[in-house]
Amino acid sequence: PDDLRLLQLQGLLWSRMQNLEKALGVLEPLYQRFRDDAETAGILAGTYKRSWQADPGRRDRLSKAHQAYAHGWEASKRTSAYLGINVAATALWLGRESEARTRAGEVRALLDKRREAMKAAAALNFWDLATLAEARLMSGEIDLGLRTYGEAFGMDPAAAGKHKVSRKQAEEILGAMGFSDVARSRFWVRARGGG
Repeated sequence: PDDLRLLQLQGLLWSRMQNLEKALGVLEPLYQRFRDDAETAGILAGTYKRSWQADPGRRDRLSKAHQAYAHGWEASKRTSAYLGINVAATALWLGRESEARTRAGEVRALLDKRREAMKAAAALNFWDLATLAEARLMSGEIDLGLRTYGEAFGMDPAAAGKHKVSRKQAEEILGAMGFSDVARSRFWVRARGGG
């Protein structure tokens, strides 16, 4: 009952199984006890985000997701690209476009710096590249974001599950940025190298 990692995994399991209230029953008290643990913040925030996605009328859950992601981003000393990009995405969905661009720019700079330090695109893994693509989208660098998605998908072409998660997040970002369904479809054709 006092093992942080086991409780995180229990909450994550319930969250991924869409048993969101049960997940929150585990994660909210855990977050109160370990507020500055970035992993706990991220798992809790992800659960709030799933809850909002399941019921878009629950904007309070979107706000709580944003707050937990933001707290985790700060607790990680702005080194967790996962938390940072989700701060940007939730800000965008809350209608805070300026904040979204600022946070996305911070994540983009973080990952560009990592990439430069490693001196090769292959040094970034699939998730880092997908996160960099999201950051570029939200920073207004649409074509560069598109190319970065192409890099990520090309790096791991058989990873359908990873592609699906990345694409869903990008679809929500593009929608919040005002892209039509047709424009979003064209975006993905271009990301796969179709023109």
